[in-house]
Amino acid sequence: MEKFEELAREKEFENFHRAIGSENDPIMLVLRAHLFSEHLLERLINFRLPRGDKLVENGNLTYHQKLVLIESLDCVPDAIASSLRNLNKLRNQCAHELHKKISEADITKIGSPIGKNYTLFKREANFDNVELLRKIIGYIAGYLTATCFSVEHPDLLKKNTSLDSSTPDAI
Repeated sequence: MEKFEELAREKEFENFHRAIGSENDPIMLVLRAHLFSEHLLERLINFRLPRGDKLVENGNLTYHQKLVLIESLDCVPDAIASSLRNLNKLRNQCAHELHKKISEADITKIGSPIGKNYTLFKREANFDNVELLRKIIGYIAGYLTATCFSVEHPDLLKKNTSLDSSTPDAI
């Protein structure tokens, strides 16, 4: 069982790395992170609803609607949902404004909901906005991935390693 858990976690990390990669263009980073997070939201819908596959495949839901649904199912804490909501807004700006430049204020809107982790990432990034954005996206995607993993494989969770959905600081 431990071998399966290790392989599953490795696969999750590989999926994230393939989606995000070593992208250094902040707009591409936002677009890829948005796409990857939407995939994770769909996975949660699929596993939390009896026929979530029907909703994902035929519901024609927007990212915003998927996020509201995940929030209503209490799958993620408010801080993660808020960061995702701001990521979605920034993604829409990037998709619809030809010359959009991602500013420090844009990054702050995504990162500030995660509180002290954002402060830590900001310090570690040392005024490099792309690095800061990568750290924030990595944290949010990591949280969502861990949530998906725990929902999809509840038998692998140990009592003392369960996720605390009340705060994203639990990871």
